[in-house]
Amino acid sequence: MSGISVVVLNHVRPEATRACLASIGRNRYPDLRVVVVDTGAMPGAERLVREVDLDVQLVALGANRGYAGGVNAGLKVVLGDGAAWVLVLNDDVVLADDCIERLAAAVDADRTIGIAGPVILQLGAPSTVLSAGGRLAVDWSADLLDAGASIEHLRPDPRQVDWVPGCAMLASAELCRDVGLLDERFFLYWEEVEWGLRARRRGWRIVLVPDAHAWHGDGREGLPSESVTYYITRNHLLALAVHRAPVGVWLRTALRLAATTASWSIRPKWCDRRANARAIKRGVADFMLRRFGERR
Repeated sequence: MSGISVVVLNHVRPEATRACLASIGRNRYPDLRVVVVDTGAMPGAERLVREVDLDVQLVALGANRGYAGGVNAGLKVVLGDGAAWVLVLNDDVVLADDCIERLAAAVDADRTIGIAGPVILQLGAPSTVLSAGGRLAVDWSADLLDAGASIEHLRPDPRQVDWVPGCAMLASAELCRDVGLLDERFFLYWEEVEWGLRARRRGWRIVLVPDAHAWHGDGREGLPSESVTYYITRNHLLALAVHRAPVGVWLRTALRLAATTASWSIRPKWCDRRANARAIKRGVADFMLRRFGERR
């Protein structure tokens, strides 16, 4: 396979971006093209891409267009120049030295694959799995597979999943032309899950490649922020609407949101979650009012 390009979404983390680019450089896959999409939030982005030992093109957006908007800007550049496959990376991801080679080998072996992803490991605990792909639960909430497991316990063979985390995913140009790019209404969170739904409905396979590894700095502990709670709530509902989820899925989702909001709002033991309860209410309200994109 030829024609892999890499799109790195950069946002205010120069040291992380530098480490990400260095890890790409250690992958000896031939003729890699790298595009760094800068949201405009980080001073010195041009100097940073000149410092690394790679042929890097900088795409400066001048404003934060969210994950979907930033990735789409990079996709349009590399797809317009003829890339056959695009590896999308968050700036705080570090690749194993053979990650790209192993992803390429997996998609070469099966032309029905449209999206492939590596095992995502925790940067601060290198053998601990953050995600081995994802699946949709009965209420279509997005579950990460094998989170917290040791890498040694994963099966070695590639397996089909519902989606792979957007922090590191390889997508084919043919899939992009067939199903379209990421939906920018999501802005942040759930874009890759919805993309996976679209792809699978068009007959594409999405696979986890267990012998391809990447490390991500997102080993969150404790409560998600109010902002994260808001986007996940609103965007989950948006995905259900876009894909015309069955009535049973809507009922399960409504019951879960109502129970969670009530518990976090009333029970004394969850007093530290009241801001998150308000974020759920606002996420539902903005979905109902069709207020999408960046939270205002």
